[in-house]
Amino acid sequence: MTTIPLIGYLVAVLAIAAYSARRATPYDYLLSSRSLGFLALGASIAAGFFDSFVLVTFTAYVYFYGWPALTLFVGTAAGLLLFSVFAPQLRKEAGNHSYYGMSDYFEQRYGHGSAVVVSLINVVFYVALLLIQIIFGSTLLMEITGFSYGICILLIAATLLAYVGTGGFRAVIVTDIFQWGLIGILLIVVAGFLLSAEFGPSMSYADWSGSAGDAVGFLLIGCMASFAAPELWQRCFAARDKYSARRGVLLAAALFPVSGLILVVIGFTAATMFPGIDPQSALVHVFRESLSGGLSGVGLVLLLAAIMSTADTCLFVIAPTLVLNVLRTKRGSERKAPTFSIMSAALVLACMGAFLTQDLLKIALALASLSLGIFPVLFIGLLAKLSSRVVNVAMVSGFVVVALVLAAGSLDPATSAISLPVSLVIVLGWLGYRKLLRRGGDSEERRSIAKSENESA
Repeated sequence: MTTIPLIGYLVAVLAIAAYSARRATPYDYLLSSRSLGFLALGASIAAGFFDSFVLVTFTAYVYFYGWPALTLFVGTAAGLLLFSVFAPQLRKEAGNHSYYGMSDYFEQRYGHGSAVVVSLINVVFYVALLLIQIIFGSTLLMEITGFSYGICILLIAATLLAYVGTGGFRAVIVTDIFQWGLIGILLIVVAGFLLSAEFGPSMSYADWSGSAGDAVGFLLIGCMASFAAPELWQRCFAARDKYSARRGVLLAAALFPVSGLILVVIGFTAATMFPGIDPQSALVHVFRESLSGGLSGVGLVLLLAAIMSTADTCLFVIAPTLVLNVLRTKRGSERKAPTFSIMSAALVLACMGAFLTQDLLKIALALASLSLGIFPVLFIGLLAKLSSRVVNVAMVSGFVVVALVLAAGSLDPATSAISLPVSLVIVLGWLGYRKLLRRGGDSEERRSIAKSENESA
């Protein structure tokens, strides 16, 4: 019975891809002709953020850490609201300079070297995020079909490549909206069951004894990681105009916390009903208990839809970033083939990783920490002129410190914020040094500052 909704879902996304590919130009393939209205933009941003990091890891964080995990959604909404202030300016700049993604922004402002640095960091980030989607998606597909884990990995990868490779960015946007709508309906149904008399109001059993340090860590992750998310910048650049860009981001900021509150209920319910389980399985346990019969199978398929929604976003950040900013393929007619090849390679890497590890929580925290290291460069760079050298040093330093903490096995919500002060101190230290030189430096120092600023321009 479960295979019927699965087949229906697969047919739907492949049909969307085929429709999106009709009469599409190479420009449409990469950015959908910058024609997104605010409704499509807001729904797509919300769908892209509502991935297995949120569905699985957030539920697990609520189960494991208690109330501090609530601040993750507060921070995410705050990050989107902050980004909405700059969205019109960024959309206007994107139209003037033909930006496709965040790396183009760095190319224009700080030069090719900075674009390559941020491109490689983002590729590492999104291959790892794709790995999360593959792991949990394959686990769910095992539940649905009964196939082995390895077969399910290959099926997930093949489906992604089929519809993303065919339809391009337009297919990603349309399937995002379609899949987010499905999972939104499902979560409302599940929340209704959990708040019924049968299950009882699970919030009354919530654990409120968590650490304030963890709460601060989650708040920073939510706010700064959302602001620094490359898919958010990419979608802003694809907006119809600067007004659509701002309204779309504001819509996403309003939609995202609603989904978060539903997941809070699910997480606390899991902690109450299933003590001692693996936190990563909390979401699936609640779905099995609250949905019965054929509805349970439909629920698993819709969870799979949400995961696929983020996996396709990952692919369409990785491939255009490398094609446009590392390979620097200029002609639109020559971009589709390398884009498809890079998406295929990224899927192969993620599938290989899925065979080696299934620790979703640690991978998710490492990714969030990477975003925190980029945030100071992005935010302060919108307010003040930075040199390409300090931008590169700050981003690389943030990346290195995350790798060191991860290698030491000391990564948790509190320590995941370590890349933020490292990057922030470098940027602010450089700005302070430049200000001191401007006040009292001799003519040679002034020439050095002017040369540095010219290089950054």
